[in-house]
Amino acid sequence: MSDLFLLLLLVVAVGIGWLLGFQARRDRRLSHLAARLRREYFLGLNHLLSEHSDEAVETFLRALEIDSDAVDTHLALAELFRRKGDVGRAVKVHQGLLDRNDLSAAHVHLVQTGLAKDYLSSGLLDRAETLLRDILSKGSAQQRIDALVLLMEVYQQERDWQNALYVGQQRLYLQPDNPRLRSHLSHYACELAEQAVSGGQRQMAYDYLKQSLSYDTGCGRALLKLTTFSIEDGQWRPALRYLKRFRKSNPDMLSEGLASIVEVYRALQRPKALVKVLVHWHSTNPSATLLIAIARYIKAEEGYEQAHAFMIEQLNQRMTLRGMRYLTELELEQQSGLQPQSTRLVDNALKMVLETKAFYQCGHCGFHGRQMYWQCPRCKEWGAIKPIRGIEGD
Repeated sequence: MSDLFLLLLLVVAVGIGWLLGFQARRDRRLSHLAARLRREYFLGLNHLLSEHSDEAVETFLRALEIDSDAVDTHLALAELFRRKGDVGRAVKVHQGLLDRNDLSAAHVHLVQTGLAKDYLSSGLLDRAETLLRDILSKGSAQQRIDALVLLMEVYQQERDWQNALYVGQQRLYLQPDNPRLRSHLSHYACELAEQAVSGGQRQMAYDYLKQSLSYDTGCGRALLKLTTFSIEDGQWRPALRYLKRFRKSNPDMLSEGLASIVEVYRALQRPKALVKVLVHWHSTNPSATLLIAIARYIKAEEGYEQAHAFMIEQLNQRMTLRGMRYLTELELEQQSGLQPQSTRLVDNALKMVLETKAFYQCGHCGFHGRQMYWQCPRCKEWGAIKPIRGIEGD
């Protein structure tokens, strides 16, 4: 009995010894693996900091072969390369990830989306479109939204407004309460209206403008174009209604509607009513452009003294360089050849300063320009450019 007990103890001891040995061997392997990973990552980081980007990509990809949990790290690395402008290296990282057959569905989507962004950044729009349409055909609702966002960018770059509008409508079905998306669709419809006008298809242009307002009822671009159509047709009352909607929805853009409101009231032969409307617009949203227009009408109807007094009063309330420039022009014009030399010097100085100033600024990226764009040339945002306000602006 004692021999049997001793034998059992021996077997248990051998078993415990084997388990301890196995655990020790496994810990050594894991420790060795961790050490390799650390070496690969530190080596890759060293290459990256030394701007040896090709070597960094290769090193990080070798690390990926060791540790499949490093996918997020490599996605971040690819994003870094793309932001630095190294799109080729970003593509290499993404393609290396796609070559793996053990990625989760969520990671596959992230890699494909990242690769589509690479193609978009490098101008390979056909490849980006093909990849995004593949995502669109089999992705979840959120994955489809991600693909649709990028597809809209693809068609924007191609200036394919019809497809941009179609893809945007699909996205609107998934995001019906997205105001920025509605603004983009509204401008796509306006672009199609511009194309229709160029092609002599006026009714089609009118329909697109109406469609634009169905997405964004306050789209200033569509309202101003519809005002122009009404003026061309001699439809003064509809023109005034569009301008009233424009003033209500775009209070910071009233200077852009000045030419249209002047044309309507001139056609109606109502100069006093025009001044009254401009004064009302200016009182609710002060603008140097409107102020100068009012002063010119006062001068034409009531004379220099009244216009000069009006400008002095208004500039005391709200000083602008453009208003001051008009005041000096007014004084020089009135005094003819007898004006003080100082007035002429001030006028020349203001002219030189204003020639260097931007009139418009993008509220999204800060781009400055001297003319109005409905889409920012720098960041490509729609409807973000507005007249600059303040002493140096409108």
